[in-house]
Amino acid sequence: MPTANSSPRIDFLRAGSLLLGGVLFSCASLLAADALAYRTRQERFPASSPCASALKKGVVCPAANEEIVRLLLARALVGVAIMQNVHTGKTVAFAGTASQPGGGVRPQPALPHASILPLSTVKLMLAASWLEHEDSIDPQFRKNAPNIHELLVQGRDEPGRQLALLLRRSIGSDAVLGDLARFGFPLCGSGKPGRPLSMPACVSLTAQTSDADWASSLSIGETDITVSLEQLSGFLCAIGKTGVMVLSSLHTTSVPSNLMSRTTADQLEVAMLDAVAIGSSKGIRDRLGPEWKMGGKTGTGPADSHPYDGIFAGLVFDHDGPARYTVVCYVRNGGPGGGAAAEIASDLARFVLGL
Repeated sequence: MPTANSSPRIDFLRAGSLLLGGVLFSCASLLAADALAYRTRQERFPASSPCASALKKGVVCPAANEEIVRLLLARALVGVAIMQNVHTGKTVAFAGTASQPGGGVRPQPALPHASILPLSTVKLMLAASWLEHEDSIDPQFRKNAPNIHELLVQGRDEPGRQLALLLRRSIGSDAVLGDLARFGFPLCGSGKPGRPLSMPACVSLTAQTSDADWASSLSIGETDITVSLEQLSGFLCAIGKTGVMVLSSLHTTSVPSNLMSRTTADQLEVAMLDAVAIGSSKGIRDRLGPEWKMGGKTGTGPADSHPYDGIFAGLVFDHDGPARYTVVCYVRNGGPGGGAAAEIASDLARFVLGL
């Protein structure tokens, strides 16, 4: 009941304030509970893992580095591989091999900033740029665009070339190059990118690049663009973390924390899962058993290399659903990306998870 010193209007405002406060408190409590549950889930490491102690401490696992070398030496392959925690950016493993004088392959410390050809993994960057601008792109361009999901799942080159040109004509070269830099793939200060496993890793495309070269570079990733394992793994971290990237200790380039929208990240993630389930990476579909899943994108080339180089850029998902780790493997003259590169990446994940 209103008192002598109050009015119905004042009591109504007080009641409204109390109700609003209660709602806000409830929302805050729910968010805190969700954050705690999320953090607890991320801190639950497989007890059977030979890397369990290193994972808990957030440091590199020496046993996993040795496993990378063992997997490459077993196939006599020159290559590199990296595995990182999606949510902390901490590096779990990073190692490689090199050619030995007189023949053969030997272990060699991997260089985080050395360049590799992205090959068809560049389609992930191309798709991300398109999805970031899709709502503002002219409907006629959108109508003529290939299906993004199918492009990533099946990895077809011609639709990739088509999308690269549509994107250029709809938003302009500078906007696309700006997106690549925002995603963590910087423009070359001058000159060309380095050869695979050398320096620098950068993009040499410009507004003056011919349409043919532009389309080829952003669909098959063999010219005018190289990336480093730390750049590519960081990009995958953002995909797995709803568009937000946590920089690792390997990172030397300056990139924003919000690389892409959650909607873009979610669409890329779904396509990567389907690429392993039914697409270009289906050879490793059941390699992690029933409780863990892989999503990824393969790349194969260059066209004049025989046997081809192969790359697999992947995400490891736990049984609750979220992406937990990135895993990237690049092998020289090791055949298609869906072969040795994907198998080594998934076997590394199996080892780290103790499966």
